[in-house]
Amino acid sequence: MRYKRSRLHGAKGIAFDGKRFKVLVQKVMLPDGRQMHKELIIAPSVAVILPISNGKLVLIRQYRPVLGVWMYEIPAGIINIHETPLQAAKRELEEETGYKSKSIKKMLECFSSPGISNEHAYIYIAECGKKGAQHLDEHENIKVLEATSSDVTKMLKNGLIKNAISALAISIYLNSTLQLVPDKLAVR
Repeated sequence: MRYKRSRLHGAKGIAFDGKRFKVLVQKVMLPDGRQMHKELIIAPSVAVILPISNGKLVLIRQYRPVLGVWMYEIPAGIINIHETPLQAAKRELEEETGYKSKSIKKMLECFSSPGISNEHAYIYIAECGKKGAQHLDEHENIKVLEATSSDVTKMLKNGLIKNAISALAISIYLNSTLQLVPDKLAVR
């Protein structure tokens, strides 16, 4: 049996309206006709980019105040209004690492936490060109490091990369036929 997507019905209201996201409390109609009340996080889409420089993966180590810890990740950020996901990925790469991309390819799209949020992630891979200066936002505290595929595999296995979208992108890269070719990306 095919089900229709769930639909939002009846405005219960906005429980929180913040700078980055909203929390709505709504009645949701499920595909089978049942209804439920659901708290929904309405968030902007994000661009995520896995940088590769001279055969090494470029990671960032970023302080995450929500968790109170430093995390190994790949660059990511909100897609601004009037900006495409690709433009946002290129911007985040340069802001957070200082690298510009020589070539870039979309890896996949996904939802970061579809049980509670509509946050849509566009994940790219880039072959990096020349490194320049970082252009961090006022609140960002980011260190850049390059690591071999072997070292990053060990980091994943040892639980050092805890950001789920970063771990997904890196795992796909390490375990797929997606290969970097000089000055261009190709799928073999």
